[in-house]
Amino acid sequence: MSQGEAKPAQVAANTLRGGHFRYYDFVMAAFVAIILLSNVLGAGKVSQVWLPVYNDYWPFGAGILFFPVSYVIGDVLTEVYGYARARRVIGAGTGAVLFMAVMSWVVVALPPAPSWGNQAAYETIFGQVPRIVLASVCAFWAGEFVNSYVLARMKLWTGGKMLWTRTIGSTIAGEGIDSLIFYPLAFLGAEGWTTALVIQVLFTQWALKVAWEVILTPVTYLVVGFLKRREGVDVFDEGTDFTPFATRHVGLAKDALHIYVGLTLFLGAALAFRWPLRSWKPWLVALAAALLGEAWDLRDNLVHHIPHAADPRPNHEAPGTQICEYPKE
Repeated sequence: MSQGEAKPAQVAANTLRGGHFRYYDFVMAAFVAIILLSNVLGAGKVSQVWLPVYNDYWPFGAGILFFPVSYVIGDVLTEVYGYARARRVIGAGTGAVLFMAVMSWVVVALPPAPSWGNQAAYETIFGQVPRIVLASVCAFWAGEFVNSYVLARMKLWTGGKMLWTRTIGSTIAGEGIDSLIFYPLAFLGAEGWTTALVIQVLFTQWALKVAWEVILTPVTYLVVGFLKRREGVDVFDEGTDFTPFATRHVGLAKDALHIYVGLTLFLGAALAFRWPLRSWKPWLVALAAALLGEAWDLRDNLVHHIPHAADPRPNHEAPGTQICEYPKE
């Protein structure tokens, strides 16, 4: 750090009162661009790489080239700007993917001119199967929130130290959820995709994405350090509402989350075990997920209603935190 640059102020997230960050919009734009590229260019292609250890070719999804970068950007967002602003970016990315999927379907469905002979090739690239789109959106949404949540929590546990532990740890969790949702939902039972191939590609994707995160750790350190110095803050998620839905009605947000998790598990179980949708088995899985969610909420409410000793710091800020003073442009 140069002598002319002040050390970033440690700021509790619940003390931020709006304000303008210099680079937040650029980071958001990069994140959304990477997500769209990964869905357009790498969603359905399976490539292979030669592994001397196995003396054989090992298949992997082409999206591996893009998604690790999105998780690095996701780490940067949560580490520098906090969970709430990362949540906003994840919502923007989800909306962009849904809009792209709808417009792709509309454009592909348009009747081609007789003089244009590339309709078949165009459909191959942009005519994504609704099942893949659904799997992609569900996996991206859940994986990104898990990644952001784990990183924010670990930052509190480690006191902001050992950045590499939370970037890698959050990627292990987030990418695991992403791959675990996407590949069974998108390809299990599809033509050319055996159960063994789905499992093999799933674990290969997860391992390669985590390896990407490890390799890119020095880059993450550089970007995080640069942004913290330029923005003048180091946000800790003290008192943050970690529900994925930004709403003042916390109960409604948690109910919406339970519905999402239940539907995802319902479809995942039905596709993974080839249960008919009218069977009681996938419904039982969804019900179990809902009950677990309600039990966790009850536990969370009990914990937060336990009286604590009086804390002289306003808003129960972490030691050493201060109200954010944004750097002048």
